[in-house]
Amino acid sequence: MKATRIFRVMAAIALMLTVSFSAQAQLGGALNKAKDAVKKEVKKEPQKETSTSSSSATETETPAYGVEAQKAREAAALQQPWNVGNNARGVVKGTIQATYADGVLNFKGEGEMKDFTVNLLLNGETRDDRPWAPHVKEIKSVVVEEGITVIGNHAFHSCENLTSVSFPGTLVNIQGAAFWGCKSLTSITLPKSLTTFSGGEVTDPENPARNMKSGLFGQCTALTEIKVADGNEKFKSVNGVLYFYLSTKWRLAAYPAGRTETTFNVPDQTPVIMIGAFSYCTALKTVVMPETCGEIQQIAFMGCTGLESITMKHPTGAVSLSSDVFRGVDMSKVKMYVPKGILENYTTRADSNWREWKDQIIGQ
Repeated sequence: MKATRIFRVMAAIALMLTVSFSAQAQLGGALNKAKDAVKKEVKKEPQKETSTSSSSATETETPAYGVEAQKAREAAALQQPWNVGNNARGVVKGTIQATYADGVLNFKGEGEMKDFTVNLLLNGETRDDRPWAPHVKEIKSVVVEEGITVIGNHAFHSCENLTSVSFPGTLVNIQGAAFWGCKSLTSITLPKSLTTFSGGEVTDPENPARNMKSGLFGQCTALTEIKVADGNEKFKSVNGVLYFYLSTKWRLAAYPAGRTETTFNVPDQTPVIMIGAFSYCTALKTVVMPETCGEIQQIAFMGCTGLESITMKHPTGAVSLSSDVFRGVDMSKVKMYVPKGILENYTTRADSNWREWKDQIIGQ
């Protein structure tokens, strides 16, 4: 009896061990299959990631790939034509395309050109969002075709080899600093249709942390003549000098900086010397203003390094003087002549912006 029981127990143990070994074998086989599957997926994964990167670079971008992506974006930005119509705030105001080839920058389409930004940064680099920025030093001619009404801010800023500009009869507005630093431009003709020409602002080269007024043709140091097409009611040219009509008077808007004359007499009935009007006119030594001229605006004589004398004939009160009018001028060498009867208005009055040069101000 005991032998029978012992046999039964041993048989049961053997059966349990057999089942256990079989389960382990099955589990081991399952584990091995899982391991093989993982290995296969790992081998496939790099190919899958590479495919994802090519279709959506921003999702799997790495620092190294980011540099390449930036280069790709820059290269794409250089593809022509460039769409430069004004689509600000979701309102389409211009469908303009620009192209560049062989020194010629061409614009065609209709409506307003968008504004651009050209800034000198604190680290000495320049921020320039114009698509033709890589060609700025190569541009010799600009052609703006019929249908375009507005030229954007800084459009031709620092195109220092630009010598020729063609405007359409549809142009009504030239935005700020569009021609700043066009140092090879000798002559320009504004169209009959033009009603607005803004001075705008540029980065102060002496202090990149701030901006300064630019004038209409700031740093266009080769410019000798500004012409205006017949029939323009807002602008006129008198002997190559530009005037702007406002409040029933013709204001002096821009004197070409490339002229070699040393003396200029501002015409009678001129009430205002506008922003940057004489800036960088290095040949000028003497400027005489009429009795009607009672205001000199910002940077009007900036960079006039040859200036020796200014005569102001305004009979009642000192001529109004804005900021930075004589920036870059050694005022210790400049004599200022004013009516003798109002000399104190310039030299001693607390509200006079002329007092710092009181030793150079002479009554006559």
